[in-house]
Amino acid sequence: MDTFKLKALLTAIEKGSMAKASEEFAYTPSALSHCINSLEKELGVKLLKRTYAGVEFTDEGELLFDKLQAVVNAEKELIKEAARI
Repeated sequence: MDTFKLKALLTAIEKGSMAKASEEFAYTPSALSHCINSLEKELGVKLLKRTYAGVEFTDEGELLFDKLQAVVNAEKELIKEAARI
């Protein structure tokens, strides 16, 4: 699993829109949406509701939020520890 996809999803939720999240990664909103679609397909669960007002988690996304965040945090800790070594 590509952690970039997780970061894209969590950033879209945090920012409330694909457009705002895409700016953070210098991607187009469409490209970021494709990343998230790929993650959803990989996990076999719809994670994000897309509306004209923005994006939000589905019920399933809410249930998985802590696990998704834990993977992103673990990657940060791994990089930090590797740099320390």
